[in-house]
Amino acid sequence: MYDDGDGPGAAATRLTGRAATEERPLSDGLTEVVLDDGRAVAVKRADGIEEARAEAAGLAWLAGAGAARVPTTYGQDGPWLVIDLVARGRPNREAALDLGRELAGLHRAGAPAFGAAPPGGPRDAYIGRAPMRNVEGADWPTWYAEHRVLPYLRRAVDDGTVTPSEAAVIERLCARLPDLAGPAEAPARLHGDLWNGNV
Repeated sequence: MYDDGDGPGAAATRLTGRAATEERPLSDGLTEVVLDDGRAVAVKRADGIEEARAEAAGLAWLAGAGAARVPTTYGQDGPWLVIDLVARGRPNREAALDLGRELAGLHRAGAPAFGAAPPGGPRDAYIGRAPMRNVEGADWPTWYAEHRVLPYLRRAVDDGTVTPSEAAVIERLCARLPDLAGPAEAPARLHGDLWNGNV
């Protein structure tokens, strides 16, 4: 039996109930672990417990819509998150069409409000490594400007990445966002990290 103390293999064993037989690092903080029944799972070590809890809650919320295929989440234990390892495939037209249909269904599943945390998810979450507050709002343009653009713009100005004059352009755009956004739409259930590796 494979045992590495409190590493990815031990986390996979605790959360799946199966012994880990081997592991292979995939990237910083992500490890493929093979279980004694031959299944492979992905074990992710988050930067903290709340980050892992947020991701586990988000995946459960997405899966609960029944609209898009989401890896099975075996659980979160401290900073560890264990999910099914999804086999990589080659991009093609049919896969892209399937993804589009599934995402449309996911969006139609709705959300209680813009910025609502997934059930069981924390109010204080992350966008990448930056802190993100799940503050609810009823009006998308105003909510988006106040909670998803301006806090990060202020940080960028504070750390010198964006100049105050550059920030002023974005602030003016945020003020005009209600007029530019088009007709109001209901809140949608979204995957907040849909990059190629998560497709």
